[in-house]
Amino acid sequence: MRVTRRGGSKKAGGSAARADEHETYKGHDIVISGEDRAGRVVIDGEPIRYGRAGDEFYLAVYAYDRGRSLLTVVRRYIDYREAAAERRANDEGR
Repeated sequence: MRVTRRGGSKKAGGSAARADEHETYKGHDIVISGEDRAGRVVIDGEPIRYGRAGDEFYLAVYAYDRGRSLLTVVRRYIDYREAAAERRANDEGR
């Protein structure tokens, strides 16, 4: 797992921009852009909307799982997708 924070430049108006968060998890690239913290995470180049319910995050495509960390929720979604693909492949092989 690799986590890199980039950015930190100043926006117009003098406030510091939030750094992008980059992570590779099981070969999947995850980007939480400092500019997009209000609703999108990018997994393997695909933007996915997320929301908050109280103090927990959830992904719009997988709202069944919630957590206090957006990266944790994204990792569990990736695990879910891989497990579902494996089950489909096993079902097709019968």
